[in-house]
Amino acid sequence: MSHAFLIDASVLIFRAWHSLPPDIAGDCGRPLNAVYGYARFLCGLLARLQPRHIAVAFDGGLKNSFRRKLFPPYKANRDPAPPELRAQFPLCEILTRGMGIAMVGGNGFEADDYLASMARRCRANGGENFRFTFVTSDKDIAQLVGADDELWDPCRDRVRDAAQLHRLLGVAPPQVADFLALAGDSADNIPGAAGIGVKTAGLLINRFSSLENIYANIKHIEAMPLRNRRAVVQSLHENRDRVFLYRRLTKLDGAVPLPADFSLARNVDAGELESAIIETGIDPALAGRVRRDALAGAP
Repeated sequence: MSHAFLIDASVLIFRAWHSLPPDIAGDCGRPLNAVYGYARFLCGLLARLQPRHIAVAFDGGLKNSFRRKLFPPYKANRDPAPPELRAQFPLCEILTRGMGIAMVGGNGFEADDYLASMARRCRANGGENFRFTFVTSDKDIAQLVGADDELWDPCRDRVRDAAQLHRLLGVAPPQVADFLALAGDSADNIPGAAGIGVKTAGLLINRFSSLENIYANIKHIEAMPLRNRRAVVQSLHENRDRVFLYRRLTKLDGAVPLPADFSLARNVDAGELESAIIETGIDPALAGRVRRDALAGAP
């Protein structure tokens, strides 16, 4: 079984932006702190683990997101990225390609959906078997973690497998989308069903496994040992359409179009790497590390 790393670029870039000083700049004085942090993480991963299969997903922006069209308040609680940060995303993309790492993004889809689609394509091909390490701090990705997979939170440098995620979240990974639709997700500005919090949502999901089964067995909920079971049943009735809409927001789209020739296999070209280093404007010390680590173990 081959080991593949699927990375959410935004998590790494935002983390670098907030943790590194803003005076890290290139020759023209443009800020490069996010680029530096992002590059250092990739270099560390490549040097230490030398993955043969790896890909990075970039967010396509919320403006044209299908989730925002379905539910305009979706992620409306988030401040837009400042111009100094937005300008660094294209540089991170250039560096990713130069390091021989497959990259996808754009078209109004979120990085999570691209990760889901990459994993789905690999699992559906029927050829080489993969186990995945999903590199992100976004809990939504937990729904992709199978028995052989793991989620690596780079912000805390913590790795959890499916069983550990189950204990952490209180529901099994495949149930995460239903759970968040019912309980709500303040990070994404998804309200959930009024009066049904994390504890109650977990009890319902663990008992009935899915939203469909909850509503098919709603008469049995009044017999459950819930503190406010009548209010819970009333909320379920009143919010039925909403929670199914919310699940369309919380469930990752595994059918995002990918390039026909998409491959997780690393493919480094020394000339393209050098061009990327020059175009991003990183200093000689980091450039040397990028050259060394990008070529380490490369085919």
